[in-house]
Amino acid sequence: MQIANNFQQYGLISQVLHWSMAGLMLAMLATGLYMTNMPNGALRDLVYMMHKTTGLTLLLLAVLRLVWTRHNPRPDIASSVTGWQRKVARLVHKVLFFLIFAIPVTGIGMNFFRGAVLEFIVPLNSPSEPFLPLMYFFGALHKFVFPVLLATLVSIHIAGLLKHLWIDGDKLAIRRMFGSIDTNRGKE
Repeated sequence: MQIANNFQQYGLISQVLHWSMAGLMLAMLATGLYMTNMPNGALRDLVYMMHKTTGLTLLLLAVLRLVWTRHNPRPDIASSVTGWQRKVARLVHKVLFFLIFAIPVTGIGMNFFRGAVLEFIVPLNSPSEPFLPLMYFFGALHKFVFPVLLATLVSIHIAGLLKHLWIDGDKLAIRRMFGSIDTNRGKE
């Protein structure tokens, strides 16, 4: 398997970044929903710490992915994809990339303006007094607006893939992500 991308398919690094970030984002969603309903205590503190650490890890992976994406070609989109579908696909990918950065940043902002210390590699000290208007602003984006937008766009992303596979019979999306597909397998 190739390490870098080419115009036919994504390389190993892009695939690992894509799937590890997708898995971590699902874990973030699950812990985010779960932890808000937990009673106070050591387990809740641990889940909050894991959520914050995973969010900061995602932010670092997003920076790495942005740098990697800027220095590697993107595989070509199938010629069967119409103009409006290309525009929608590009828009969805751009907004998803924005959200990959925006969700952790708003989580950091929410904690910073709450007066909490955020620890990852080094502690990030907050102002001594909470500033509630900005805490609520960042909190609303982090807990409600961006997750709903993320879920909507991921659904569109997956629906596009399924449309290409099931309706169009186009396996190009799979080839772009995983390499060549042996279409003769099982036809003996």
